[in-house]
Amino acid sequence: MGQQAPLRICLAQLELAVGDFKGNQRRIIAALDAAPDADVVLTPEFSACGYPPEDLVAYPEFIAAGERVLDAVAAHLRGRPGQHAVIGLPRAHEGRLYNVAAVVNGDGVVCEHRKNHLPNYGVFDEKRYFADGEGVGTFELRGHGVALAVCHDVWVEEFAELVAARKPAWLLALNASPFHLGVQAEREAITRRLSKLGCDVAYVNKVGGQDEHVFDGGSHVARAGEIAARLPLFAPEVAVFDPQAATVHEPPSATEQIAAALQLGVRGYVEAAGAAKAFVGVSGGIDSAVALALAARALGPEKVVAVLLPAAVTAAMSVEDGAKLAANLGVECLRIPIAGAVKAFEERLAEALGRAPAAAAAENLQARARGVMLMALANDAGGLVLTTGNKSEMATGFATLYGDMAGAFDVLKDIAKGQVYELAAWLNREQEVIPA
Repeated sequence: MGQQAPLRICLAQLELAVGDFKGNQRRIIAALDAAPDADVVLTPEFSACGYPPEDLVAYPEFIAAGERVLDAVAAHLRGRPGQHAVIGLPRAHEGRLYNVAAVVNGDGVVCEHRKNHLPNYGVFDEKRYFADGEGVGTFELRGHGVALAVCHDVWVEEFAELVAARKPAWLLALNASPFHLGVQAEREAITRRLSKLGCDVAYVNKVGGQDEHVFDGGSHVARAGEIAARLPLFAPEVAVFDPQAATVHEPPSATEQIAAALQLGVRGYVEAAGAAKAFVGVSGGIDSAVALALAARALGPEKVVAVLLPAAVTAAMSVEDGAKLAANLGVECLRIPIAGAVKAFEERLAEALGRAPAAAAAENLQARARGVMLMALANDAGGLVLTTGNKSEMATGFATLYGDMAGAFDVLKDIAKGQVYELAAWLNREQEVIPA
């Protein structure tokens, strides 16, 4: 008897949005069309509805919309006998809701796996919404045994033992794993260990920004304890694994990963909000300079506006540096002096108090006048304001409420001050973008 031909596994590293069922369905079907000869197309966790859906899963229509995506994928596969897709979605069973990986072909759902191990720490809150699944979903494809896992399942030793007992040829893992520095090495350590059980592991992760989350992709295949293929980080990609011609993309440097993650986060938030433009108050300091540069890279310079808001005490150098930065980036630059507005606030406040305002009150008026102007500009343009405070400042309270904290999204909210300088150096690696 001849050896079985290997399965053709397609890794569909897709950019998906919560609640965008039509868009997600379109992306899944485009992945199927990009790999018509694949035996199975593996999509990320909750590919039908986006991750994390949070309280939206409490609405029956949300669950029903996910089922319609499943039906649409099955209908699309009717002309392709033998091809399967693995779709992630929330599914109800006997009054309980599960986080499910569903295998579908032209005849409908042929297998499902209910996520066993629900994370409930950090950014995860899955026990609030879903019941624990049991066992391992398995099916046979062209004589090969295939097992399924959803994200955190693969991190648990107990689940690895369940998989080993089934002796599948492949373990297909759907993931919506958020980015942090070093997480790709952690993921691959897990999948390499699993692949030593005797099955190849295909790990697919989503990519893109979703509110405060950034998903970096990093989809890969592990075989016999080694990484046999890896897709690029921070970009959508659809690729069929070919053991004879697989590419292992090397991860970029830590600083480049941080920059890519911040850009994905900004783009995801601004696009989801439907904002026409993003406004950034530029002070002549390093934080606003880096925030503006990353925003221009994420959105394109035509969608970003730098706003210089000099007060009576603002140094001329700050305005000059801000204008030069905007010119280097090719973004629109507005200069709106606020000395008169601050003086008017001081006068009204002094009238109400019967004396000059206290130093803290007077100092904060400048930041708050800037906030008022930035928000007005954004409202007028149908845009939003990106704030620029870094994590070090936020941790120590070095920021003004309703002033430099006013806005929709803080570009550097998880970046320490030292990392801001590293990002500035990286942005200037080929030519001066941020004035020295």
